[in-house]
Amino acid sequence: MLAIGCILGIRWVINGIAIMVVFANILLVLMMVGLLNTVNEITLKDFLTPQVPALTYSLIMAAGIKIFQQYSPKIMFLTPLLELILTVILGAVIYLTSMFIFKTKHTRPLIIELREDMNGLFAKMTIKIKSFGSA
Repeated sequence: MLAIGCILGIRWVINGIAIMVVFANILLVLMMVGLLNTVNEITLKDFLTPQVPALTYSLIMAAGIKIFQQYSPKIMFLTPLLELILTVILGAVIYLTSMFIFKTKHTRPLIIELREDMNGLFAKMTIKIKSFGSA
């Protein structure tokens, strides 16, 4: 489903792909809730309430990136790869900042999950750097 969304969104470049991935994820969530509801009496509200903080932070991040892209001066020496890297860094900073500004009771598990993901990422990077240095 995500691949189909990417193919459909390619006409509008990265923004189209991002929007199609969001729609694909919404469809996947609705399908998961339907499946969970057959196994357990879980309502859509029970499933979506813990998701609201992450969705809110993502929307703030998307708006911040869009505002930055809209109003920032185009730098001539900025290659597409460097622009992508800077946009990803900006997105991460906006997401993390909004996570600490707009805390809810569902933010703590999100921070724990993020910390675990980052620890795993740093561990993999450390292993690759050590193996690169010993070669």
